[in-house]
Amino acid sequence: MIIPNWQPVSKKGGLAIPKRTIDIWLIDLNPADYEFPRPDDSDFAADELERASRFRFDRHRRQYLVGRAALRSILAGYTGDEAKQIQFEYGEFGKPALDPSYNLSFNLSNSDEMALVAVTKLSGVGVDIEFRDRHMWEIDSLAKTVFTDEECAELNVYPSNDRLTPFLSGWTRKEAYLKAIGKGLALPLKGFSVQLDNSLNNPQISVPEWNLLSFWAAEDYICSVAYPAGERPALRWFKLTD
Repeated sequence: MIIPNWQPVSKKGGLAIPKRTIDIWLIDLNPADYEFPRPDDSDFAADELERASRFRFDRHRRQYLVGRAALRSILAGYTGDEAKQIQFEYGEFGKPALDPSYNLSFNLSNSDEMALVAVTKLSGVGVDIEFRDRHMWEIDSLAKTVFTDEECAELNVYPSNDRLTPFLSGWTRKEAYLKAIGKGLALPLKGFSVQLDNSLNNPQISVPEWNLLSFWAAEDYICSVAYPAGERPALRWFKLTD
């Protein structure tokens, strides 16, 4: 899989995205000297602050708020609005979107201390990032619940102590597709299949209307993006620096 050359970007105003392009942003969810917003902070919507208040641990609350603030800031750079003015519409299964008049699709994913945001003028996009934590994943038992028989057979080709990366390759590819179509886990993960080979930049998916791209965002962070088939989008890699 490819390892992007992330371009640091601090100024987010005046962003323009060409057609048939996907901008992918890498976000650090643990910025130095972070201070939690006040309950009346107008930079966040009321539902965002309410959701943040439900997190039990400060670390998870920080990760959520930093990710949402970054998402607002990035989208504001494309729309010309102020970050606090960004308003989200939500699909049937909770996927956020902008008003169609903006002609922008986006998706956010986070894991541990990193997040990704994908932005495009294509008709849809989904992104997933996962931290390769070797102490978290019960690979063999989980694979039986989320992978098809074909995918399980491919996974079992690998030695038992070498299955984490191909497992997460498949997991992120499936999640990216589900997020792209806006159904999340409402569509069973066993309802379609992907290739698990972690050496592939463009693995196959059994849904012909969609393509996949896989890459490493950073050491131990494996990622996938789903976008409409028939497109050959250019990719721009940005790292948010403030």
